[in-house]
Amino acid sequence: WYLNNGNATFGRFNPATGAIAVLQSPSGAKLTDFTLAPDGHVWYGSYDSIVGEVLPDNTIREWPVSGGNYIPSLVFDAAGQLIRGASTVRVDN
Repeated sequence: WYLNNGNATFGRFNPATGAIAVLQSPSGAKLTDFTLAPDGHVWYGSYDSIVGEVLPDNTIREWPVSGGNYIPSLVFDAAGQLIRGASTVRVDN
């Protein structure tokens, strides 16, 4: 997996075939990080208070996060539940 927060794209490289699947955040969110869930889904955070989930068929679902926080990292606990990693309140001047 790789991400490019400049244009809200990310993708999956298949080393066996050399194929690259390029995906785009439906909201255009500026992505910060992604993590692989125990079920194989990929989750990402953003600078735009959006959390996204990529299903195995590359379907993307996104949800807003309240509070004006950006989401620099996401992690899963021992039970496989998604939790927010470190977060910082963004202050706009």
